[in-house]
Amino acid sequence: MCSALAVPAPPEVKSTELDGTVIDMNGARLPKADIDAVSIRGEKYVTQTTDDGTYAFLVPPGVYRIRASRSGFCEARRAAVALTGQATLKFNFQLFICPYLDVKPSDDSTYVPMADPTPRYHVEEVGPVIPNGLRPLISYGKRESEGNSIHYSSLVIDSRQFPVIYTYDLITVTADNLVYSTMDSSLRGAGHVVWQDAAGITQYASAIEISFESYKPRIKIEK
Repeated sequence: MCSALAVPAPPEVKSTELDGTVIDMNGARLPKADIDAVSIRGEKYVTQTTDDGTYAFLVPPGVYRIRASRSGFCEARRAAVALTGQATLKFNFQLFICPYLDVKPSDDSTYVPMADPTPRYHVEEVGPVIPNGLRPLISYGKRESEGNSIHYSSLVIDSRQFPVIYTYDLITVTADNLVYSTMDSSLRGAGHVVWQDAAGITQYASAIEISFESYKPRIKIEK
């Protein structure tokens, strides 16, 4: 007599809900902004913000780069993030109007040089800190190198100051100034520091230090 053997069902692949809000430089919420998550294998998941500037969509496990974009605005992106079946992760974005290009017409007699273009965030991906290749991403206004340190300062537009933004996996830090060490990937931020994790926890401080021990971030906050 033959008997059927029970075959265990494959484990359920649990997706993560990504949600957040997209605003412009004045804090107004932006509808119809595109949000896309692209995995390191090339898989792409896309959604769009609703009338109130919010978005939410499900993404399966993997390592993804997430960005927000909208016509007329420079795109905003964050460092690659590892989705491991978390229930919900929150990532907010702020978009800035892209500067105009100073294009010289063929008739030189009618050419009037434009003023300096609107300042914009520069984006730099710095060295990986763990074997899986996740790399911090820093958005900044100005940058200066000194030995093994890189100094990043805020973006200034019409006397308004917008912070340096550091993202690494689930961590987001904003500050007036950041100093990044190319030796050990450690970071120190000062001035109007805001630290957030993707669970929605937010802390405010005057300074922050991030170092890595056994590839895990250690965060020290100064009130």
